[in-house]
Amino acid sequence: MKKKLTIKAADFKKVYTQLKKLESKGDIFKINGLSLSGFLIASATFDDHDDTPEIRTKRIILQIAGNSSVKPENLPDHIKLGLNLLYGDNEYSLLQMRLNALVKTYNTKESVSDNETSDCVTVGDCTVLVNSKINPS
Repeated sequence: MKKKLTIKAADFKKVYTQLKKLESKGDIFKINGLSLSGFLIASATFDDHDDTPEIRTKRIILQIAGNSSVKPENLPDHIKLGLNLLYGDNEYSLLQMRLNALVKTYNTKESVSDNETSDCVTVGDCTVLVNSKINPS
């Protein structure tokens, strides 16, 4: 019997934070080589790894916004996050975690900070941020 668990972004962040604290205390379970917190982020939503980083970034934004009707490739770069898609700190927190996980799939030495994410005003700002982390100059 399958069950679907629905949690709010704030609760997701709490679970993730607690897992990270537990992991910092020592070696714990791994799932296919991923830490539990990494597995949580990776399996939280659908992501097509064959897509470009730009499309994957846009898909993450749409998923957090709860918008499944718009295709990521049709999401314009000029759309403002705070006015149209993400309305609270918890959503930006989740965006930071998801963008960080995305960047790490391409470049394990780079990361996305809370400040960098909160500096993103538009969808295009997010794609530029991700690309700058994947291909640092």
